[in-house]
Amino acid sequence: MRCDRFITSVGRGCGVGHTGGMLTLSPTKRDDLGNLDPEQYAIISQWWVDRGTVPPPREMMPGAGMLALSDGEPIACGFLYMDFTGSGVGVLAWLGISPRITSRDGVDALRILEDALSAYAKDLGCWVLGATYHSPGIINLLQSAGFEPVRSGLTQLFKTL
Repeated sequence: MRCDRFITSVGRGCGVGHTGGMLTLSPTKRDDLGNLDPEQYAIISQWWVDRGTVPPPREMMPGAGMLALSDGEPIACGFLYMDFTGSGVGVLAWLGISPRITSRDGVDALRILEDALSAYAKDLGCWVLGATYHSPGIINLLQSAGFEPVRSGLTQLFKTL
């Protein structure tokens, strides 16, 4: 289900099949300051709220992100942090699913998003991707995509500078 080079300099997306029909992948939009578009952020942050999770601040969202759209409506998202110092390390982050879709469609969308973000990271020179999640469903999905557990029981910490 690879959607090679979904993000280009002109922001081209692509379409792939999934259980609910045609799924379109589209790069996220950015505002003039480079932050995630406020309208897109409002949609996806509500998904986390609806699932009982605190959403990350909009300013914390990385520039490489994508939405999975079904009939033009966002149903899932994923983001990629990249280290441009030459280490070749990236981090897959902030996977999210709309609570309005079925679990099966959500899993399909996340599989497609993970594959496309992984391909994009590889195109940019990454040789390894990391991910930190507590959701057993997302952990299983990522393990089925080739991610290997390094440690369990982690606590994710951030410090505002």
